[in-house]
Amino acid sequence: MKEVVFYYDVVCPFAYMASRLIEGVASRNGAKILWKPVLLGGLYKGTQAPQGAAGSAYDSMSAAKIKILADDLKRSKLHYGIEGTAPSEHPIKTLNPMRLLAAAAHANQDVCVPLTHKLFAAYWVQNKDVRESSVLQESASSVGWKVDIDEMIGGLGKEKLLQNTQEALDRGSFGVPSFWVNNELFFGVDHLHFVERALGNKSAAPPRFHPTPTEPRKSKLTIYHDFSSPWSYIGSTQISKLLTEVHPVSVEVEWVPISVGALFKMIGTPVVPMRTLSEAKREYGNKDLQDWAKYRGIQFQFTSHFPIRSILPLRVTLANPDDRLRQTMYEAGWRYDRDIGDPKVLSSVLTEAGFDGEALIAATQDQQIKDQLRKNTDRAFATGLCGVPSYQVNDGSVLWGQDRLNVVADLLCGWEDDLKPSNHSKL
Repeated sequence: MKEVVFYYDVVCPFAYMASRLIEGVASRNGAKILWKPVLLGGLYKGTQAPQGAAGSAYDSMSAAKIKILADDLKRSKLHYGIEGTAPSEHPIKTLNPMRLLAAAAHANQDVCVPLTHKLFAAYWVQNKDVRESSVLQESASSVGWKVDIDEMIGGLGKEKLLQNTQEALDRGSFGVPSFWVNNELFFGVDHLHFVERALGNKSAAPPRFHPTPTEPRKSKLTIYHDFSSPWSYIGSTQISKLLTEVHPVSVEVEWVPISVGALFKMIGTPVVPMRTLSEAKREYGNKDLQDWAKYRGIQFQFTSHFPIRSILPLRVTLANPDDRLRQTMYEAGWRYDRDIGDPKVLSSVLTEAGFDGEALIAATQDQQIKDQLRKNTDRAFATGLCGVPSYQVNDGSVLWGQDRLNVVADLLCGWEDDLKPSNHSKL
């Protein structure tokens, strides 16, 4: 029988969402789930993850990224129809509840699953302190598991939680929720369609919940991007398809090229964030790029010129915002591995595509072009961006990442996320 191994910790809100959705994925595809409680802090420690140095993934994040992720969590729960609010104390150390769950998983998966749901709900819905023995005892009793909580936590649970966490590390997991199908890792609740595809459903896709309107309406889509980002490239290839998908919505598209390196400096993020990640997370990031490129049906290779010096192509697209010109530069950098930061190379790329390469390179020295790039980047900062690609629908809240284009489509079609736009000037 097909199997999904699910590693989780109740402290993670995205693991909570995954726990509510994974059973549907398994049921649709005739698979069983092996529930594996782990200690998230142990994964951070084991991978020497900088972001987990003080016990939380938020430890080294900029305020901008924290705000974006908080909004994304609220939007995702609303999108999926999952209840829950942020606990009054978060994050907490979940050693005891995870030990209890590890003991339950070893003793009987039929006990572990309802107890997992009970503890997730206690923390994320009922705002209970799941570290308290009384909460753990009540939760265990409510699912028919009559055990001595302290004995389980101090004995079998301690042993099995260590084993599960080490097992996850040995396989290559670095966080939760992590899913393994056929020895392949998929990380994050937003990758459940990849889990489903690995189980055999090749039509699985990121979900859309809001219907496309039958009558024409107008919407605006703002796209912040930078040629230095492979994710910006992947996202850029999907906009034409997106506009077709939401028809008869008439979409005004505004492309806003920004210097993401300058933005990172403004918000206090390393200029090349990839280099600060743990080795396990970097390796998965490379796999994830390939997975998304394959899913999107595009040709992609990671450039040998990373990090791409993108100021020149950014200025070129400001001098001439032609859609084909923009994609020519993206493909040159991320499909054909050409150094688009080199003026001679970029001039050749543009000339080969039928543009006046020399004239466009010369235009990048115009002071108005330089000033516009700075203004765009300042605008991105003021809007609350933490990276690219980022999207706004009708000047609303910011969505970060090409993996949110399904939500962008719903917003274009009239869905409302009830979130207010960010404003870094107030940070």
